[in-house]
Amino acid sequence: MKYETYEMNKREMIVSMGIGIILLVTVGKLFYGRFWVGIIFAPSLIGVKRFSCDLLRQKRKQQLKKQFGDFVTALSDAMKVGFSVENGLKECLRDISMLYGKDCIMSMEIRDMIRRISLNEKVDKLFVELSNRANISEITLFAQVYSIARRSGGKVNQLMEMVAGSINDSFVVDEEIEVAINDKKTEQLVMSFVPPGIIVYLWLTSPELVNRLHNSFIGIAVMTVCLAIYVFALYLAYRIINRGDLND
Repeated sequence: MKYETYEMNKREMIVSMGIGIILLVTVGKLFYGRFWVGIIFAPSLIGVKRFSCDLLRQKRKQQLKKQFGDFVTALSDAMKVGFSVENGLKECLRDISMLYGKDCIMSMEIRDMIRRISLNEKVDKLFVELSNRANISEITLFAQVYSIARRSGGKVNQLMEMVAGSINDSFVVDEEIEVAINDKKTEQLVMSFVPPGIIVYLWLTSPELVNRLHNSFIGIAVMTVCLAIYVFALYLAYRIINRGDLND
């Protein structure tokens, strides 16, 4: 599985397009006074699809990152009691499946590793492949350290314990940062409703003013410019808040 791209399934596509259509007809009504005007912006549904894919991709990588942290801890614990990495993977599969379910991302990755190990593929190669597909710094660190330790004949058990501690510490820091960012995301979400809210307020208190904007060339031009600025501001806010998420 490639984690840098995301292909929506049928259900996700229907939900995404449904939300996109609702947004278009809402924009048509609020900014131009006519629901059907939203059809003109139908090509923007491509952008809605890309945006949805980006959100789902980030969510999947967040899940992988969290599950990988528990995987490293479980593997380190298994090696402490005498399991080799190869046999420790089977113990990890049981633990991860209990925590997140047998169909979770990390469970599928572990099962694939166990299968490929049975075909005489090297463990360090599998970890490196996972790090390349995931593009997550903690997984890359783990793969590099394990590969070097395995080739140099170092004390793999001790290194695994150190790396597990380091990775879990980084996860704690990331969670604290995420809490702070979530506050900003909430603020941005609230602010995104302010411009449409102002239009609705004017519609209720000064319907004649809104009608003039919706039924004159200058008014339509002004509303189009306002819409363009509003969409750009939303895009800019999204990029700023999500900048650097999971090494993007």
